Amino acid sequence: MIKFATVYLDKFTHRHNKQVLEDDLVVNLVRAIVWYHSKGKLRTIEQILIENNIATRQEEITRKVRNCLEERTQIYLDYFNTLYTNIAKVGNVY
Repeated sequence: MIKFATVYLDKFTHRHNKQVLEDDLVVNLVRAIVWYHSKGKLRTIEQILIENNIATRQEEITRKVRNCLEERTQIYLDYFNTLYTNIAKVGNVY
């Protein structure tokens, strides 16, 4: 569902088309994408913890988790910044 919505929105809502997204659509889109990426973050963190022994590799695990969170968050913030909304660069605001 998210993939379909993203493809649909790619065609009709980015700045090059100059069609402003309605506010309620922006709110729902942001919620859905953040939820979707949060599930991915949790799965990735779970996999990091399963693969590593936290007692002996705590510093490495901390670095991997931090990098995972920063990278995944930046991906959807960059996507939000491409949307043409009433709030310019909504990803920076989020």
